[in-house]
Amino acid sequence: MAEAAGRVKAPEVSIIIPVYNEESTVEWALRDLVDKLRRIELEFEIILSANGCHDRTVMVAERLAADIPELLVIESDEP
Repeated sequence: MAEAAGRVKAPEVSIIIPVYNEESTVEWALRDLVDKLRRIELEFEIILSANGCHDRTVMVAERLAADIPELLVIESDEP
């Protein structure tokens, strides 16, 4: 994603995904999406918005974000 003069190139696409209590599916869904986007060599970012989750959705997503630099997790207490 690096560009000349040390600037970061803007992603070609931004994907915003709202989630609510998706602990059982969020890892599979994100890994599948990232795999597909990387295969087509698209510059992308994924913003996961976790709103008022009562399960481990945020914990799973933050663990994934440590391995997936294109992933940003945003958490809110309200759905």
